[in-house]
Amino acid sequence: MSGGGRPAAAGLEAGYGERIITPPIGTELAGYGFYLERRAERVLDELHVRSVCVRLGDARVFLISCDLIGLAVDEADRHRRRIADRWGLPPAHVLLACTHTHSGPATKPAIGLGEMDAAYMDRLPAWIDEAVDRSAADLRRCAMRVGEGVVDGIGRNRRGPEAGAADPGLRVARFERPDRRIYLVGYACHPVTAGPTGDVTADWPGAVAACFEEAGDCGLVLQGCSGEIDPVAACRENGVGASEAVRRTGERLALHARRIAARADACAPAGVAAAERRIALPLVAWSGERIAQEARAFVERFGLFPGAPRFAAEWERLARASGGRLAERPFVDGVPIQAVGIGPLRILALPGEPFTRIGVRIREGAPGAWVAGYANGSVGYLPSREAFADPADYACWCAPRFTTLVPFAPGLEDLLVREGLAALSAVPVR
Repeated sequence: MSGGGRPAAAGLEAGYGERIITPPIGTELAGYGFYLERRAERVLDELHVRSVCVRLGDARVFLISCDLIGLAVDEADRHRRRIADRWGLPPAHVLLACTHTHSGPATKPAIGLGEMDAAYMDRLPAWIDEAVDRSAADLRRCAMRVGEGVVDGIGRNRRGPEAGAADPGLRVARFERPDRRIYLVGYACHPVTAGPTGDVTADWPGAVAACFEEAGDCGLVLQGCSGEIDPVAACRENGVGASEAVRRTGERLALHARRIAARADACAPAGVAAAERRIALPLVAWSGERIAQEARAFVERFGLFPGAPRFAAEWERLARASGGRLAERPFVDGVPIQAVGIGPLRILALPGEPFTRIGVRIREGAPGAWVAGYANGSVGYLPSREAFADPADYACWCAPRFTTLVPFAPGLEDLLVREGLAALSAVPVR
């Protein structure tokens, strides 16, 4: 182990647990387009729920990552409350994220993006609990290192180079025990390397974890601000040699994560803490006439998507039925903004697909902080302000229709930055 001979941080303990959550063959898969009815045909690699438990004194947090496309906020809330109650913790001490693989089952209500399997969803709580329990039972004294590096060439901004670059930052925390090392990795890139096939795979986040395991270690990936970031490999190899591209990406990130951790100084955390805020995200309410106009415009703008006319008709029906409610309450309320601190490591959890700019601004205000997307549920894309100026922008004007029915207001970026920094201020570096 690098840095051998350094004492473990006083009282710091970390444990790891996992559970396979691969769906049965024939399960409908989520992502890539409307009404595709992709079914699981073969398993390239198993899907997992992974949990890291960290304890210092009487304080404990669980960091959990599921190889799933996402969860609704209310579903994530139920899991977090259940885990918190079982372990005598506030729900803020449970971070439940998804890696956002598009090659797993539909696990979140979304028009046209796959039917959820009720039996699978019924089993999920027990599977998550099993991973959490294993991580708590595995607690051992450890040292801790936190570092950051740059890995270029994996992601690209799908809105074009004029929209900005991808975030190449690779964030790493490593808990070093005598028997093995437990990694936390943060990186931002959509897990769509494998392409719209019938293959089940955790995509590159699963490949990173597999590389750690092959070396006798373990760990999990927290997805970053990847709302508009797609893998370069997907552009070249989507559906052709995709499994090899998944593996190469995982190997490269795992290799750099090991190097970053090896260079980082050992730290002795003085505390473990968590805080959470519940906020309302503003929506743009449309009249019945505007809804009809937008339904027609949707087919014109996004007609290349398979099933676009069918989706537009279903969306128009649902939007009209919800028009009165949205006019009275044009916002999504009860949205969790969570911060977790483990000594100098601070993680801000956002329940959606944040654009790169949001993460950049948060890190400018809170240097060294990680921003994790798809965490504690998902309310859909969280675009930066300038993206709203493009009427054809998918994340601003298309995707909200299958989650919130109507778009978020352009002030979303400023609100998330302000509230995110406020949450992080409650878990200062120690």
